[in-house]
Amino acid sequence: MKKIINIVMSILILCTFTGCNYLRESGKTIAEPLGEMEEIQDFKMDSPESTITEYLNSILDLDEIPLKKFYNFNYDVDKSQSFIEIYKITEINNINIYESDIRDDLAFVVVQYSYCMEDIEGKINVCEKYILRENDNKWYITNYDNLNDDEGKWVDNLNENINSDEKINDYINSNIEIKEKNKEFFQELEKKLVELNG
Repeated sequence: MKKIINIVMSILILCTFTGCNYLRESGKTIAEPLGEMEEIQDFKMDSPESTITEYLNSILDLDEIPLKKFYNFNYDVDKSQSFIEIYKITEINNINIYESDIRDDLAFVVVQYSYCMEDIEGKINVCEKYILRENDNKWYITNYDNLNDDEGKWVDNLNENINSDEKINDYINSNIEIKEKNKEFFQELEKKLVELNG
């Protein structure tokens, strides 16, 4: 019993000098602000170029690209068949990689590409945007649809711009420089994505 008391007292003393709030906010114990995310790869952001290259390589190592489920509602068909899952990717039209440090303690990469998906009525165009962000030297990817006023407070500069895709795109286009010199690499990535989702 005396040992247990000594351990508890040691922890309390440690918190007094180091700050328990810091421990809660800086490590893996912090709640993930974007909900469900998939861990991609552990690495530190040494330089923008190496970050992009390592990230894109990590995407190619994934078993599958994270995708949403899409449904088409049609009043003309039987009610039991009203919701039709759209799941087959037939082609990827373009891909853009953006990177930025929008404040000192935050870095993120946005991957945006458009592609065609098939339903029973033919092809439809869908644009998917994924955001990559860092937490405790780990990088996570999530869909932009998971970014809202409650879950997106970790990126202060975007809080006023995250209510619509149009505002998000305006912000990205006006604040983030496209890495033109990596165009060839992006084209190779596009081919790989088409192969993975063919």
